[in-house]
Amino acid sequence: MKKCRFIEGLNTAFLFKVGLYKYYHGTAQNSMYIWKIDPKANETEIVNKNYEIRTKLKAQLKVFHTRAMKKELIDNFELHVGKCEKSRLRHIISDLLGDFSAPENSASRNVDERVDLMVELGDPEFISDLRHLNGGLTNKFDTFWSYAQKYFESTPRNTTYLSSLKYTGKLDAKFMVQSRQLRSNHIDNHYASALFRYLKELAIMFKDYSWLVFMDDKHRCKIGEPGYPVAAVERGKQVIVSYNKSFVVADHDFTKCGIIPSVIMFCNIPESIEDSFYQGKVYVGLKDPIFQPFSPIRHNSELYNLLVNDEQQNPFLFIYTDGGPDHLVNYLRVQLSLIALFVTLDLDLLVAVRTPPGHSWKNPVERIMSILNLGLQYIGLMRAEMNEGYEEIMKYCNSMEDIRNKAEEEPQLKEQLLNSLHPTIELMENLIKRLELKEEPFGIFKAASDEEITTLWNSLLLIDNSLTMEDNSKKSIQNKSEFLEFYNHCCKSRHYFFEIKKCGLLDCHICKPVRCDSETWLKVHSFPDPIPTTDGKKYKSFEELYDQETTEEFRPSLT
Repeated sequence: MKKCRFIEGLNTAFLFKVGLYKYYHGTAQNSMYIWKIDPKANETEIVNKNYEIRTKLKAQLKVFHTRAMKKELIDNFELHVGKCEKSRLRHIISDLLGDFSAPENSASRNVDERVDLMVELGDPEFISDLRHLNGGLTNKFDTFWSYAQKYFESTPRNTTYLSSLKYTGKLDAKFMVQSRQLRSNHIDNHYASALFRYLKELAIMFKDYSWLVFMDDKHRCKIGEPGYPVAAVERGKQVIVSYNKSFVVADHDFTKCGIIPSVIMFCNIPESIEDSFYQGKVYVGLKDPIFQPFSPIRHNSELYNLLVNDEQQNPFLFIYTDGGPDHLVNYLRVQLSLIALFVTLDLDLLVAVRTPPGHSWKNPVERIMSILNLGLQYIGLMRAEMNEGYEEIMKYCNSMEDIRNKAEEEPQLKEQLLNSLHPTIELMENLIKRLELKEEPFGIFKAASDEEITTLWNSLLLIDNSLTMEDNSKKSIQNKSEFLEFYNHCCKSRHYFFEIKKCGLLDCHICKPVRCDSETWLKVHSFPDPIPTTDGKKYKSFEELYDQETTEEFRPSLT
């Protein structure tokens, strides 16, 4: 009622002349726009200005279709084309007509969200409606349910809630665990997805001159003590630990040592954005987290070793990673490692993009983890025995920090422990080499040594010889004038991507001349920030933004 009274009093609410535009969709008034009219303008100017404003408003107005209208469109489509999933047809209607109508119910909303995800991933085999997995009622497990009922007597948290009537499973315990959030949501999800699409389209544009690399790390595989192997993936299994030997795995929750696989995938860049990017050569490296801890410079040292041995020495490198601390592209220590890689390989363009928080599943290399899990099933891992003195030291170490501290007192402990892990790493490498992605066998790379890491870091001294490995914060480089000159000249830092690009000038004293031909270089522009379309529902295409100067003012988490 207050809103109605407010609208009725608009004609007398202002002391100056205003323009009023009301938009009706059907019989309901949806929107109302008011603007001030210049008192000095003549009648013709007022009419022209009002027409211009109304035209702009019409382009921004949201469209809502009724259920009857959408049903008629779907029926006509199926009449000419044939049967199709209703959820996919709803997506087509919403996409083509710009329909902003809300879903009919929560089930339709969930299905529509999965269809949007299917389109975003470009995977037509993605199951959009999970109800298709329902196989109907079966009596196969009746004996199990009747027996389990004796031990599971859990009840809903509050049986007086009406929602408790909907859970009619054999075991009431299902009510306690049925709600699980498989993927968290983030306000920048759509924004970051647009950046990933831009990166793929950029790689396609320069397909013959580019590497497109996906990187990620698997979870830690536990390594048991000598004589006590621990399952790599599952506990309590009888597994093979080495050739012609069999052990029963010890049931340990805590181990002192471990191995972490790192995965690097060199994508075979397709001809079109519609084609699959889940193809290419996969490399896996196995690292000891105690003496080979993860760091940005280590990751890029290992990537450098693979790139420098590649037959085709491309001038462009595009990297896509998750949002872990070693890949946060807005951190200076990550940016320094990327700059070192850029300088060492003499690249013309490097773009590194990351996923938003909680969305590492968007990274195509994340799917490789399921293949690795299959390869590591039913194997037990234990390290070889060291000299008696070092085993005595290990006996009193209860954490990685304890082992590192002891290694400072006993320098040989590091070498002894790495040697004791070598047979285990060799076993895992032999298994990984038997895995493949689309008939392309996996490759292996070795963890970067301290000398290789130092060599890559020293390439930064070519920019500014006053840099040290302790310079890993923005405060520490405030007085590094030569580095800041290079950074401001060649680098573009954003929350979700980092770009390093040569200027292309022959007489530039900051960066080297470009390696690619001049015709190709003329097509190279700065990596764009996503900008929403006029309706605010999508982001503009890569072609619209690629040759424009953009900012990240439209990043949702920025406001």
